Amino acid sequence: MNGSEKPNPSVAPQPSPVQSVRQLAGILLAIFRNRAELLTLELQEEQGRLINLVFLLVTAISSLIFAAILGTFFIIVLFWDTPYRLVVMGIVVAFFAVTAIISALLAMLAVKGRPPLFGATLGEIRKDAAALRQEMH
Repeated sequence: MNGSEKPNPSVAPQPSPVQSVRQLAGILLAIFRNRAELLTLELQEEQGRLINLVFLLVTAISSLIFAAILGTFFIIVLFWDTPYRLVVMGIVVAFFAVTAIISALLAMLAVKGRPPLFGATLGEIRKDAAALRQEMH
């Protein structure tokens, strides 16, 4: 090839090893930034859900406590002058015990059934790792 020939524009010049490493580092940095943004978004969503859940639980529990206390007093006063007052007290105690057990079981099922924390982020990182492994082979 003498100095008067022009290079073929359809053939792209091969990047140097340093340029390739820089390009790879840039791609990895962009992927990391994207995943960090996704993680941040998931944290914000989880925080909002948690605050809402705590507020609803505090409201429900305090309302339930007041209703249970007043309801218990009402039922006991209603049956106070009858020979069944001890039976009624036992039924009220049994009702609260069964309610507590059922509620605890439902709460455990709700905790076990929720999606894993940062599931979308971890899934995307797994996809990225698989794609990078595939590209390298």
